[in-house]
Amino acid sequence: MSPPLFSLTEKNKDIKKQCEESIKIINHLWDGGKINVDFIICRLLFESVPVIRNQVLDIYIKKELYERHLSFYLIREVEQQLSPCLYVDRQSKEQHHEQDGWLIFRGTFSDEQAVVVIHQPHVPDHQALYTNVLLTGEDNLHKNQLNQLKHLRHPHIVSLLAFNTMFVPRFYVLQSFGNDLQQELQRRRENQTYYRQVDLVRLLIQVASAVEHCHAQGIIHRNLTAASLSAIAGPRQRALLGSFKLAHKLHGGKEEVVI
Repeated sequence: MSPPLFSLTEKNKDIKKQCEESIKIINHLWDGGKINVDFIICRLLFESVPVIRNQVLDIYIKKELYERHLSFYLIREVEQQLSPCLYVDRQSKEQHHEQDGWLIFRGTFSDEQAVVVIHQPHVPDHQALYTNVLLTGEDNLHKNQLNQLKHLRHPHIVSLLAFNTMFVPRFYVLQSFGNDLQQELQRRRENQTYYRQVDLVRLLIQVASAVEHCHAQGIIHRNLTAASLSAIAGPRQRALLGSFKLAHKLHGGKEEVVI
C-alpha cells in the first residue's frame, strides 16, 4: 500500500516547510490536470497564515488567474465570511459593477435587501493582508462614508449592516438604497403616476428628521440632493438618506473629514 500523499512532510517539524511542500503538491496536481483545485484553494488566498496565503497568491498570479478572476474570488470570500446572513444569487454576482477599485453588487442580508461594497486590493496589500492602506481619493471617500455611518442609527438613514476594515477583503454592507428619488420622480413622470401631495410632505418630513439626527451627531451631509435620497415604495412609503461619502464631522464647531 502506498504511503499517504503528505507522509513526506510529516517528519519535517518546520511548519513553514510543511506548508510550502503541501502547496507544491497541490499545484503539481493542478498543473498535471489530475484535479481542478481552484474551487478548494482559492479560499487560501485569504488565509491568515502568511506563508500559505503568499504561496497560493504566487500560484494564481503565475497562472494569470488573479487579476482575471479577482472579483469572483472577493465576492465568494465575503459571502463565505458573512454566511448565513448574506446571500448573493448568481445573477447579482454576474451583474456586479466596478468603480475606481471597488466592487458593488446587490444581495440579501438577513432577509433585508442590501448593497455590498468590496475594496479590490493591490497585490502588495493582499500579501500583507492586515495593512490598512487605502491609497486613492475614491478609497478615502468610501472610508469616510463607512466611518460616518458607524455613528448613525435612524429609521430614515441607510443602515450599516456589516463591515470589515481590518484585513483583506475589506468591505461594508449597506441597507439597499434602491432607486434614488431622482430616478423615482423621473419614472413617475414618464408613467404619469405622480406622488400625492400628502405623500411628498411625509417624505420631506422624514428627510428633515434624518438630517436633524445627523446634525445632532455633529455630522454635516454636504450632498443633500434627490440622488442621495431613496423613496421606498409600498403602502408605507418612506425615505432613506444615503451617500455619505462627502460628509463632514464637526469637532469643536469646526468641520473635519473623518478619513
